[in-house]
Amino acid sequence: MALKKLLNEVAVVPGVVGCCIVDRNKGVVCTSSESNVAAETLLKLGTPLLRMLKMGQINNLGPGECQFHFARCSVIGRSLTSRAVFLAVCDTDTNLSLIAATATLLAPDMREHLSRKDLSDRIESKDSRRFTVPEDNEAIDDEIRAFLSQIKKALAETIGPVAGMLLRDAVRQWQQEAVPDKSGFDRLLAIVSSEIGDTALRLEFRQKVSRLL
Repeated sequence: MALKKLLNEVAVVPGVVGCCIVDRNKGVVCTSSESNVAAETLLKLGTPLLRMLKMGQINNLGPGECQFHFARCSVIGRSLTSRAVFLAVCDTDTNLSLIAATATLLAPDMREHLSRKDLSDRIESKDSRRFTVPEDNEAIDDEIRAFLSQIKKALAETIGPVAGMLLRDAVRQWQQEAVPDKSGFDRLLAIVSSEIGDTALRLEFRQKVSRLL
């Protein structure tokens, strides 16, 4: 697969433990051949990274690249499309500038392969679906679904297309904390607000949803 070959070109750089492309709808869509990182770990790293890069685009900061440094590894992320991000997990003493430069050089080719019909059709079909509440909790009734739809509308008006992804994550956290019902609406809004990094946008969202309570 051509996309895997491109990832392998990054993976051969000394210090790279594994690299992949994470899509906000499909999850991990491709990994390098010699990846020593579990797909679940890559997804956990890639999802918040994708959200952060998307926030940068929403605030007119342009296509983004970011780096995270942990005690045991470093992570490089580069935005490829509005839905996908390149992710590389590296040793802490790796030459990150070299990896970033390699990823930048290959990014146009990665972007081209992501846009090809065989992958694009599957991504678009999921992207076009309306947000629905996760169905793993039967306690969510029609009234709560209607409330969530209103939250999503206000969130989309505030931060744009990433609203559905952010709200899905918030609802899952809300479900894990307690059985979702009307008494927990304040908590859900607090979770959503905490995920909006910009103070002005957070305030705008709170003003939009204040009438719902």
